[in-house]
Amino acid sequence: MAIDDELDALKGQYPEASKNLGLELSLGALTAVPGGIGLAATILSVLRNHFSSKAMAERAELLFEALERRVRSQGERISDIEKRLDSPQFAEAYVSVANIAIFTPDPNRIRQFGSILGYEATSNDSKGWDEAAALIADLSRLTDGDLEALRLMVQFQGDKVRNNPNDAEYHMMSSEFAKVRDEAVRRGLSRYDLYSRAERLSGFGLAHPLNWNKTAWGPQDMGFAPTPKGKRLIEMLDK
Repeated sequence: MAIDDELDALKGQYPEASKNLGLELSLGALTAVPGGIGLAATILSVLRNHFSSKAMAERAELLFEALERRVRSQGERISDIEKRLDSPQFAEAYVSVANIAIFTPDPNRIRQFGSILGYEATSNDSKGWDEAAALIADLSRLTDGDLEALRLMVQFQGDKVRNNPNDAEYHMMSSEFAKVRDEAVRRGLSRYDLYSRAERLSGFGLAHPLNWNKTAWGPQDMGFAPTPKGKRLIEMLDK
């Protein structure tokens, strides 16, 4: 059988391709690859599992299960918060998050998405469904390493974090970052990696630099601290 015929036969195993542009384009690109049929078959199998309607449905179900589990862990039931969920704002947020979840292969990350929605549904300090959806969109772009760096900052600096810290609290956050740095190094994370992750977190508004006048500081004096938003995210995930 010719190479093109073999690839066409492989493509024929994926009837759902026309339902998903990403899968369809990927199949087309692989068809154009000369040789490497075994590799193409492996990649196609991965794509099929990732983009299949069954996998997407399972991820959507997992999202709701995580939401419900978080609500129950707060001592409530879905029926208790029905009025809060019965709103266009919740519907828009849920659809937005579901669209992220169905393309997320990591079930633990999907559970985190649902947990944040459940937290928002039962929290007294709720920020609004649009804020919850935006936070989940940010979370979908973070790595486990980014979250670990943020957890370290919250662990050592979180008790000083509030919307309007005074000068003493701000100074303490700066001093406590040394502990963050030392613990990160103890865990095998280089300072460069810690700083790069802190900068990345800053881009999402989850952390902020402490030494504003960088010309007056040396590299050893670089410091970061979690923002209230960053602290809230870790509390949502770990509570």
